[in-house]
Amino acid sequence: MHRLQQLSWELLVLWELVFRILWVFRALLILWMLQSHHMSWQYHIVRDYHMGLGYRMKWYSHHRAQNVKLAGG
Repeated sequence: MHRLQQLSWELLVLWELVFRILWVFRALLILWMLQSHHMSWQYHIVRDYHMGLGYRMKWYSHHRAQNVKLAGG
């Protein structure tokens, strides 16, 4: 059981890293789009996608905080 908990914790840390990388990539993508002035349909698709990503990240953070509380952390 302890090994399983360790593994799930490692996965959680890995997920956090992936989300951070996505967040940075998103910021760079938005900056690039602002620089190149491609305020077209592409911009709207990317914006909508990242708004969805932001919502998922909020959901993930909220549930992670609850799980830490449940684990007695």
